[in-house]
Amino acid sequence: IHLLTEPGELIVIENCDFIRRISLPGTVVWERRLPGRVSSSAGRPSGECAVFFEDLRLAILDRHGKVMGEYASTRPLMVADLSEGWVTATLDEQVLRAHADDGSVLWSIPLPWEPWSLSRVEESIVVSSVTGESMIVSATGKALAPALKTGRQPQFMKDRKGRLCW
Repeated sequence: IHLLTEPGELIVIENCDFIRRISLPGTVVWERRLPGRVSSSAGRPSGECAVFFEDLRLAILDRHGKVMGEYASTRPLMVADLSEGWVTATLDEQVLRAHADDGSVLWSIPLPWEPWSLSRVEESIVVSSVTGESMIVSATGKALAPALKTGRQPQFMKDRKGRLCW
């Protein structure tokens, strides 16, 4: 898994349990053996990253690879970055949650279906289901557009007022 960070740097997760920050063209900035196997991860351009382990723990690492916070889950999570915080969802629960860097839950909203993927688009999160439903959620947990069923991944654009829409 490769997570892009600042220009000229990236974070690499190898064999699900080893993390390394690399400054291009290949200088290792730091590296760590992780305390478990990673099943989901996300990174910020500023170098922080969130990793979700198979033992149902979300760990948030600072730009030096040190743990800033954790969140214990009862189900496997997928994770995506926010400009400030992280967003998580499970494949079998209809809930979207945001977490602070210390792992605490900032907000939680119900979803009309079980999520399949999370994607950051500008300052928003796009949540999509396996059957093609999607919705745009703000970084504060507000639905910005009603749930849309297209049967495929939607395309996004900005309207005349600069708002994200499909």
